[in-house]
Amino acid sequence: MGSKEECRTIDQKIQFLEERYEKVRKKIITNDFKYEDQFQAKMFFLLSGLEIWHKDLFTWSVPNGDFRQMSVAKRLKATGVRAGVSDLMVMGNGMIAFIENKRIGGRVSDAQKRFEAKCQLNRMAYKVYDNSREVQDIVKEIIGFMYGS
Repeated sequence: MGSKEECRTIDQKIQFLEERYEKVRKKIITNDFKYEDQFQAKMFFLLSGLEIWHKDLFTWSVPNGDFRQMSVAKRLKATGVRAGVSDLMVMGNGMIAFIENKRIGGRVSDAQKRFEAKCQLNRMAYKVYDNSREVQDIVKEIIGFMYGS
């Protein structure tokens, strides 16, 4: 795939971004990344990369996982970081989707179930994906949901 202007379909756009991801992957992914982190990093790279074509698209995450010093954990909790919030949020075309990534066999926690229920009450999309699926297929599904493509 040559230039971004040549990309018309979602498959072409993802292929374009995949080629760029492979060039920068070693700079992004370090040895201490767990597989689940690598999966999410690639998903974030592709989704945020699609902002080239979808100017209203925006993808972000919240640092609500991992082990921290107690003082850092207390500060994050006091300033609004809450357990159960999804790994990635994607906004576009007047919609928002909350994405929870799990390793194969990983379970959704009680806090995540409560967050999913809040999303449903507010008619927001909440999706759980495990890394048995290809990231490209998940990204296509999310973009298809938001843009109908």
